[in-house]
Amino acid sequence: TLLSRTVATCVVVAVGVAIGVVVVVALSITSLHHVVRAVAFLFLVSVAYTAVSVAISAVATTRVRAVGAAIAFFVASAMWPHLARTFGPTSGLGTAEPTAAETLTYGVGTLSPFGAFSQAATTERAIYAVAVTDPLLSTPVMVVVLLCWTVVPVVVAYRSFSTTDL
Repeated sequence: TLLSRTVATCVVVAVGVAIGVVVVVALSITSLHHVVRAVAFLFLVSVAYTAVSVAISAVATTRVRAVGAAIAFFVASAMWPHLARTFGPTSGLGTAEPTAAETLTYGVGTLSPFGAFSQAATTERAIYAVAVTDPLLSTPVMVVVLLCWTVVPVVVAYRSFSTTDL
């Protein structure tokens, strides 16, 4: 199920990327490195969200609960970086070098698939408008976060589903 859903998702994303490439060429965007990086992370975050959705579907008792939980997860994931910033110690200016506490807040904000994607796929000033000077906010860490969102939910759902008495 995960493989078929992932292929279906990636095909749709590929069509969107193809349309995006036409726009990039038409607008003569010169920063090809950023475009390639964003596309790579777009596929990775798509696979992560697909994995979470399949895991929710495997554990949910009804279709309505599965859809509701998937939508709730998506909204929570999108809001997570903003909530971390709102409740964490941040100066909000983005002009000075962030303190250790601010960097930790930014790191917590990137623990959702959306936060990791936003941090890795955008320019170095990313979601919080701070330069990536700490390894906690680096691209390899964001790859690990997205891979965890791809693997862990599926493993948990598989174990839960395999122990369920049908």
